[in-house]
Amino acid sequence: IITKLYKFIGNDLIVCHNVHFDYKKINEEFSNKNLNELPKSQFACTMECFKRLIGLKKIPSLESCCEHFKIPFNRRIKHQANEDALR
Repeated sequence: IITKLYKFIGNDLIVCHNVHFDYKKINEEFSNKNLNELPKSQFACTMECFKRLIGLKKIPSLESCCEHFKIPFNRRIKHQANEDALR
């Protein structure tokens, strides 16, 4: 599935909420399959965008972003990709 993901992404931009974590994890998996790492320039971080948009000094949490845009956020539901994608 990693090889399929690599081909699917191609040269497209990858948007993540915590780009530092995702960048590291995605490239780690690609490296394990002897695939070229993706450059940092291929990733965009929604936390950084939100920080600049709102004028914050520190990087916001996913919860604070959801609160700002009035998106329901349930602290009892573990932060998982499936749950995040459905928001």
